Amino acid sequence: MRDLTRPNLGRRGSLVVLVVLAVVLAIACSADREVVADFRVPPSEIGSNEVLLYVSNQSYEDPDIQINVTIDGEVVVDDRFLVDNQHNWVPYLLRLSPGKHLLRAESSTGATFEGPFETLPGQPRWAVLDYWNESGEEGKRFVLTSYDELVRFY
Repeated sequence: MRDLTRPNLGRRGSLVVLVVLAVVLAIACSADREVVADFRVPPSEIGSNEVLLYVSNQSYEDPDIQINVTIDGEVVVDDRFLVDNQHNWVPYLLRLSPGKHLLRAESSTGATFEGPFETLPGQPRWAVLDYWNESGEEGKRFVLTSYDELVRFY
């Protein structure tokens, strides 16, 4: 009598199970950091371990630039930004594992930024990365500000 509680998968069935297991493990291992650019997410409704990163070009000197942002070496932003009226922050929803991260930004004008960014377990974060180009000592630069509460632009 055959034991029906233990299916006989055979060689092909075992291979299918191994492939499915490998795919599930690959997805689970890469789930710590996911980048989603969803403009429909209400800023106050982001989940735990999520960061709502706003990026903006605030320079009338450079009204049309490309900005590239990476976190821990992974590209999270690679877009064109127009200064318009300086009130055009573009949101990017990021899912990051809790802990310290390295944020790097570079503009098509040569400005660069590198700095730490920390997320806490179970807590959402908001951050604003602004590009500026002003005459004087500061010149072309990025300014990163992070918040533990909802960012409001006026």
